[in-house]
Amino acid sequence: LSFAPVALDDAANLLAGEDPKTTLVWTLTDGIAYFRGGAAPALARLNGLKLLGADDALFALCQDKFRSGAVLGALGLPVPQSGLARDGRWLVEPPVSSAGWFVKPSRLGAKIGIWPDSRSRDLGHALELSRRVFAAYRDDVVVQPYVTGRNARASFLGLKPDTGVEALGIVFVESGSDFQTMEDSLALYGDTG
Repeated sequence: LSFAPVALDDAANLLAGEDPKTTLVWTLTDGIAYFRGGAAPALARLNGLKLLGADDALFALCQDKFRSGAVLGALGLPVPQSGLARDGRWLVEPPVSSAGWFVKPSRLGAKIGIWPDSRSRDLGHALELSRRVFAAYRDDVVVQPYVTGRNARASFLGLKPDTGVEALGIVFVESGSDFQTMEDSLALYGDTG
């Protein structure tokens, strides 16, 4: 038994030569820039390899904030109500909010498309942000009631069956504001695209 980490950019060539009887692909996506992680399960499937972890359909769903929220809500889980806009037009009207709204791209990560003015006090500005995101990235925006909070990151990887809560890592990311922007993300992590 052995473990060999493979960069996603190298995975297509490497996986093409692996034996389906002896190879198991474990799809880890944390740290993969801009949600390219969904390619790993697809490459495994194309090469007839067994897979440990989420498949490509689940990756695709989870990479769309609006659709994943709709699915989770339909399953009875608590999710924030959301509006959806594309290039200055409402596809789904946002809920009423006395605190204003937060506007973020539906399918982008790493804070791409989140600017200092992504907290909107009026829906006209939210539509303007949707135009800006669409022009730059061709993505829709999710518009949700604004909630003040802190940016908390948590991760857990238990390598043994008896691994407990001691393996849980929780970190608060301080950006000097109520939310992180694309500029904050670049300052913290660099241009990893």
